[in-house]
Amino acid sequence: MCADGLWEPLRKPGVRLVTAICPNQVLNSEEVEVNIMSDKCFSSREIRNAPVSRPVSGKVFVWLSAAAILGTLISCSFLDSARRHFQAVQLGYERESLRDQSASLEKKLERLELERDQVSSIGEVKKRADNAGLVVDPRKEVRRPGS
Repeated sequence: MCADGLWEPLRKPGVRLVTAICPNQVLNSEEVEVNIMSDKCFSSREIRNAPVSRPVSGKVFVWLSAAAILGTLISCSFLDSARRHFQAVQLGYERESLRDQSASLEKKLERLELERDQVSSIGEVKKRADNAGLVVDPRKEVRRPGS
């Protein structure tokens, strides 16, 4: 639109409509020309079609609801499967951690048993007794039966 809000069609002989321009607007060097022959094939009137309403069958709603229910079941089962998978992975990591902890505790147990055997050996007991100043009482020798 031009500044004054009016449109003015420009007409030439043999041409029905060249362009719609403002009176204050200068024409470009290239103008679009519409020939009169095109009016015979294409009407300038707007064509309005009547709205068409088609009845929707009840089977469509049944199929759509069945598809929606099936899709919901598939997606829920996928999510449940993913949840179970991640629980199994987490359980595997926990079992591996407990297995490592069990192995380290078994090594510690073996080390403590070896240390106990060394501390409670006869030679070690006699050495400690000598360091503490204890002596064996010769009157209370242990007699073994059958000797």
